[in-house]
Amino acid sequence: MNTSPVDPNIRHRVSGRPPLRSAVPLLLAAQALLVLPTPARAQATDVKYDAGVALLHSDNIGLSESNPQDDTVIAPFLRFEADHESSSLRLKARGRAEYLHYSGNSYDDELRGELSAQLNWAIAPERVELVVSDWLIRAPIDVFTNFVPTNQQEVNVFQAGPSFFARFSESTRGQLDLRYVNTQAEETKDFDGHRYKGAARLLRDFSPTTTGSVNVDATRVQFDRNSGSTDFTRYGAYASLTRRLASVDLQADLGIARVHRDGHDDASAPTVRIRIDWRAAPRSVLSASADYELGDAAQYAAVDLADGMRPLLDGLGNADIAAGPSLFRNRQFGLHYRYAGERLSVNVNPRHQVFRYLEDTAQDQVLTGAVLAVDYQLRQNLSLTLGAERVNRRFERIGRHDHDTRFVLSLLDQFARNWAWRIDVEHNRRDSSTSGLSHDVNAVSFTIAYRR
Repeated sequence: MNTSPVDPNIRHRVSGRPPLRSAVPLLLAAQALLVLPTPARAQATDVKYDAGVALLHSDNIGLSESNPQDDTVIAPFLRFEADHESSSLRLKARGRAEYLHYSGNSYDDELRGELSAQLNWAIAPERVELVVSDWLIRAPIDVFTNFVPTNQQEVNVFQAGPSFFARFSESTRGQLDLRYVNTQAEETKDFDGHRYKGAARLLRDFSPTTTGSVNVDATRVQFDRNSGSTDFTRYGAYASLTRRLASVDLQADLGIARVHRDGHDDASAPTVRIRIDWRAAPRSVLSASADYELGDAAQYAAVDLADGMRPLLDGLGNADIAAGPSLFRNRQFGLHYRYAGERLSVNVNPRHQVFRYLEDTAQDQVLTGAVLAVDYQLRQNLSLTLGAERVNRRFERIGRHDHDTRFVLSLLDQFARNWAWRIDVEHNRRDSSTSGLSHDVNAVSFTIAYRR
């Protein structure tokens, strides 16, 4: 069971620790929107929010194998989405803040949230653009321990810098990106550091449906402390191709990345990112993806958030990657089938993923799993969702095997124009080869929200 929130993270315990400084992009975005003329703001800005309260009861709030403890959590929350697009400014932001009160005192009360935001400001249209983005998520402190509140922390990645554009001909363009990146983790201080990135791209339109590019980039990573953290410089080069046809979309990146680690041997890996979307029928899409690249935890913190009113419980009780300085080779294969009918929608998403760490090899893991979600609209504003998830995780170096299974039944009712309620019933089970880490959890939650 995962008691983490539903959209990006801003949490600090009531007992003391200050939250990470992650509100900068939101403040910049708000300032930018405020200085726009009123008519433009009214026409181009779309802001949605949910304000409500969730009530959760779990029969094993601490994911204990031998000593399960009941608790009821009361969580008022505010979730928002903001989209703005004009000739000079683009903003896309999603976030959620919530206060969790554990009535049985199983954990300290806490304020937490999540955030994903990006602001693009065209200083000189088609010439110079300023990009500011921020991601705030929750990650495990220890990847080998269950994902309970005491094993969760804020992880923040802030990025800012200019992009320069040039048009050499009707079909050929150039782009130069310069970025400063700041990474912070609430507990894992070896993750804290600074990054300086540069990327040059040459893009060409071969036809109305086909675009290609050649890309080179370099990143210098410097950590705030030396203990367990190795500064490194990453160099990359890859070619990209995008092709959009009547029923098939193809995106492919092929290249190589090399890392020079201070005081250690260099490392390299191919860069392969392929995605194919096939619109097999008017209501059906089948997607396939394959990735192989050299990365680290900071790259995986930069993710978009899911939309919609979500349950307080979300996802299996472990995260794949802990915040830290270690580099790893990531190999991933996935399929995604989506059917969207008038009343019935189906999503099926099997995946296989392998992480191979360069230094902390104890974290090497292989994950194989699948997610199934079936949504049926019982009537116009009432929908029923059945979700099932299975993940097999193997830590090869330490001989540990985890088998996670999760079932969720949800009922969502938009009973008035601006009001909705949701009930979620969940069963979550882990069978682990490591003593003390198996658990069996049943939980039910009720959420009511004012939506605007």
